[in-house]
Amino acid sequence: MMEKLLVEWLLVIGWTVVGCVCSILMGFSLWLIIKIFDRLTPQLDEFEELKNGNMAVGVLLAGMVIAFALVVSTAMRLL
Repeated sequence: MMEKLLVEWLLVIGWTVVGCVCSILMGFSLWLIIKIFDRLTPQLDEFEELKNGNMAVGVLLAGMVIAFALVVSTAMRLL
């Protein structure tokens, strides 16, 4: 009985670590995608435009985040 409980706890801890690592990797990937987009559009400073209240840039960046989430969710369904 105690061994089964220990195995269950180890599984929970293991999946927690996997979830944390995946979250960190997804955050890094999203940051990388935004940085690549920033490099591809040198004439547009997205974050300065956001500070100035440009809603179009905000919608564009929100669309990038949503597209990223759709790709990740599709990949997660394959697991």
